[in-house]
Amino acid sequence: VPHHPEGERRFRDAFEDFKKGDEESWQNTITGIKNGTPFTAFEYMWQEGRTSHVRSGIIWERDDASFPKFELWPEGWVSKTAQLFGMQDIDFSDAPEFSNTYQLKGPNEPLIRALFTPKVREFLTLTPRQRVSGGGRFLIWWSPQPLPAAESLDEWLEQGDHLRHRFFPK
Repeated sequence: VPHHPEGERRFRDAFEDFKKGDEESWQNTITGIKNGTPFTAFEYMWQEGRTSHVRSGIIWERDDASFPKFELWPEGWVSKTAQLFGMQDIDFSDAPEFSNTYQLKGPNEPLIRALFTPKVREFLTLTPRQRVSGGGRFLIWWSPQPLPAAESLDEWLEQGDHLRHRFFPK
């Protein structure tokens, strides 16, 4: 398994998980072009005590992008409970299904609200269980699982690209 120490370093400001735990490992990196857009697919692992964590995902980078820092993931009972104790969740009164489906947070709420247009929210509502983070010129679609097997990789890349297209239309 190829191991690239600190391969995630330049993406840390856009993806909080790259700052967690110790014994981190950036590995199984794939770079290419999908539907005319360059991407980097990755697998990232780290330890917290005796617990191992894994993330796989796709990173898109565009020099003409300037995303507000944000994180979006499926809302569950843990995040709903955390909200009772002050955890941020940006909700949209005109999109209750989206707001009930996802936890959305970030330091610049007005810019995040502008980014999550009705079309973006509709896509995410119709394709539940998405996880996406962004910041600056990076957009990251991720999963709490290892990269898919080779025979499923093209389909997985296509799923990520459908989401990418909502944020980078060209």
